[in-house]
Amino acid sequence: MSTETMTPKTTPDSSTTPVAAPGKGVNANTKAANLDPQIQAIINKARTASISSRATWMLAGLSAVLLWATFTPLNWSVLGWVALVPSMMLIRPVQRTRWTYRATFLLSFVGYISILQWMRLGDPLMYFALFGLALYLSVYMTMFVMMSRAAVHRLQLPFAVAVPMVWVGLEFLRGFLMTGFPWYFLSHSQYRWTSLIQISDLTGTYGISFLMAATAAVLTALLPESVFHKLKMLSRTVERPHPEEVQSQQSLLATPSRPFVMVMAHLGLFGLVLGYGYYRLSETEFVPGPRVALVQGNFPSSLKHDPRQFQQIFDMHYYLTGQTVQYQPDLIVWPETMYRYPLMTADTSLTEDERLRLAPMVPADRWNDKTVPEMLEGLSSQSGAALVIGIDSRRLDEERMHAYNSAVCISPLEGIKGIYDKNHRVVFGEYIPFQDELLKGNMVSPTTGGMGIDAGIEPFFFAHDEWNFAPLICYEDTVPTLVRDFVKTGIDEEKPVDCLVNLTNDGWFHGSSELDQHLITSAFRCVETRTPMVRAVNTGISVVIDSQGVIRSEPEVFQTVELENRETKTEMHASIIDPKTGSWFKQVNGILIDQVPLDKRTSPYLYYGDWFAMICLGLVLISLVAACWPRQKLVPAPVRK
Repeated sequence: MSTETMTPKTTPDSSTTPVAAPGKGVNANTKAANLDPQIQAIINKARTASISSRATWMLAGLSAVLLWATFTPLNWSVLGWVALVPSMMLIRPVQRTRWTYRATFLLSFVGYISILQWMRLGDPLMYFALFGLALYLSVYMTMFVMMSRAAVHRLQLPFAVAVPMVWVGLEFLRGFLMTGFPWYFLSHSQYRWTSLIQISDLTGTYGISFLMAATAAVLTALLPESVFHKLKMLSRTVERPHPEEVQSQQSLLATPSRPFVMVMAHLGLFGLVLGYGYYRLSETEFVPGPRVALVQGNFPSSLKHDPRQFQQIFDMHYYLTGQTVQYQPDLIVWPETMYRYPLMTADTSLTEDERLRLAPMVPADRWNDKTVPEMLEGLSSQSGAALVIGIDSRRLDEERMHAYNSAVCISPLEGIKGIYDKNHRVVFGEYIPFQDELLKGNMVSPTTGGMGIDAGIEPFFFAHDEWNFAPLICYEDTVPTLVRDFVKTGIDEEKPVDCLVNLTNDGWFHGSSELDQHLITSAFRCVETRTPMVRAVNTGISVVIDSQGVIRSEPEVFQTVELENRETKTEMHASIIDPKTGSWFKQVNGILIDQVPLDKRTSPYLYYGDWFAMICLGLVLISLVAACWPRQKLVPAPVRK
């Protein structure tokens, strides 16, 4: 990217105008001095007229619409390269309208409501979460315009560099603040451009977002001043660094001093990114790994748990597991919480009275009951394969009962080998922040119907034959730092992770675009860590993703199962793409069998993490200080004589 500074576009002023003949100069000044005061007031008002707010609303709204169309369900990824141009047009002018930030916030809110509309499908109560998250994300869009203006106009940084850095810094902040929401990053729209996304193993997905935002910034910087004049976005009132100095004219826009150099530098950067991608793709050597069987039920979820449905869910998954046996899989995976009977364990030192005191709603004899462990071990023995199954687990110690969203790992020869407890909980879905301090643990969390769930504290590695697996539950496969930490921990402990195993229940969202976006986001974790992933997802989309981020659409076996009038109808498919819709199969019962392609490479991202995004975040913080610094007075620029 060009490091050329954005210099004011110079125009002739009074200090450079040739000196007029004495007579003419006196006459002109005399005429100006003799103007009627009312006429002079009108002229001064015209000189200092503020810019139109109409263009502000139009541009902010256009960016919101383009961003919505960029992502699922439309998935028009090419729009991602220009979606920020309208918002960046609000950054270039030296002066802004008083509506710039308000329009950006309000119309971004409407845009995010449209993007996140799938959240409402889980339950009417989810409307509160939908509006809350949309409001929260709108703050970032507003900060983007504000911080970028500060970086360009106050810090005098190059437009085509500073603006995309601010965008990336805010994406990074959004990815971890308040447990993070690393969804709908600009980079995610390019998941199908395989050579482009390989840079993720060096810079994380933020490198792609930077390139896309930089493209929009270059296009915006090249827009001629006439465009802004036509939109009535320019004013004669400009911000002066030294208002006491006499200056006759000043630029109204941030303008590149060397536009050709800027464009060539950007094209060079683009070429480097693609060149790196082609290089990483060319050196890939996949090694055949375990044959996995992914079991996918089709059971809508709601905030109300119906125990009468538990047996139906078990029967379907048991049947589907039986269908996989003929293909002799090494590993069978059930989705998150699809084994509906909880695993109950209590400290053996607790007496029956202590159990009842600590967990009065649970019969004392339920603790340490062998029924569930024996059923799980029986499933593994019957199938002749290792199992990873999503289950609720409850553990009782001397303090209280702990609830976990877990994955239990079972070997046909060794029984239960271990349990992984979900580390990264969904805020307001699986826990309430500060609930112990505010309400002493009596807050209800919607997905559990009780006090929420506790968080696991460390990764878990499940070894079977010569392979190591790392389970991830639900949205954990979308969190870059968590997946990186898991894979890096495996390397440090000399248990390198061969395959990530994601167990998800997306039945809350009834086949909406959430299922697609969840899958798309998880694919980037595979590129960052150079580790393949298998996903078993209730209602879909169950799939194998290789270490290049490619979603493998043609597995060895993909079979759907339909229940009609108590009869089971099965159908084989060559692809996980539904020919009727052109999208992935969703809301179907089925099994997917495929061999995981292993990749023995590591990645710079595993060792250096989000170094690039942290640099960008530093600029955001500096820009925040600059934006909050006391403003200098606005003075009208004199009219050129």
